[in-house]
Amino acid sequence: MLSNLSEQKITDFLMQTAARNNFNLSVHKEIVDEKVLVLWRVAANEENKNFLVIHKNTDPLRIDVLCKGTLSKILREQYESVMLSKTMSPKNWVEIICAGQISSEELLDLIRAGIEIASE
Repeated sequence: MLSNLSEQKITDFLMQTAARNNFNLSVHKEIVDEKVLVLWRVAANEENKNFLVIHKNTDPLRIDVLCKGTLSKILREQYESVMLSKTMSPKNWVEIICAGQISSEELLDLIRAGIEIASE
């Protein structure tokens, strides 16, 4: 199934995931170079750590996901729509254009993995 992921679907997924796993999630909006970014954070070890950035008003939707180095490299080699993040540290983040190369299920799995990495 091709990705038809929207910001609302991601938000719904995050709220369900937080409720099931007792994650304490928060959201913060920032404007960077006239772009509106929605930063999702998880409370971990007495601090809030970013795991997801949603680029508002992008079509197709663009997201940045916290990702370990090896997985980042594999994803970038496998998909043209995955690249090093320009917004967050490219060492630990990937930017994904949600244009259908990666299924919605795979994208949600990557977001879930980002939460787990940030929670460590």
